[in-house]
Amino acid sequence: MSGFTLKLIAIICMTIDHLYKLAPEFIGTMPYITVTTPWFSITLTTAISLLGRIAFPLFAFGVSEGCTHTKDFGKYLRRLFLFAVISEIPFDYMFFGSIYLGHQNVMWTFFFGVLAVYLYNSLKGNSFLALFSVFATAV
Repeated sequence: MSGFTLKLIAIICMTIDHLYKLAPEFIGTMPYITVTTPWFSITLTTAISLLGRIAFPLFAFGVSEGCTHTKDFGKYLRRLFLFAVISEIPFDYMFFGSIYLGHQNVMWTFFFGVLAVYLYNSLKGNSFLALFSVFATAV
């Protein structure tokens, strides 16, 4: 399966999940809708939520592949930072109704993860400093 196909699956799953979270009046009726098969029974809200959870591991895999295949780590970090900043505003308004710095979107997680990889790779000669940099970005 190509990277593009994985991204497309992740985008579709994320979009379904986010649309589900944006429509609270629709959500009110959904917990009572149950899908039943001979093997399992699941409410529609749970099924949509589980579908949305597929997106993060697929995007994380794509970001890790980006770390491996990028020709310019600095540009890659700058792009992730730019998208983290840009996507923070809609994220805050969607979940909190205004700019709220107490909780960030997942792009920041990807940015700091790639930053940790970059610091680790650039400080390999000093293993203590390399490990410290990874732990420092995790905090």
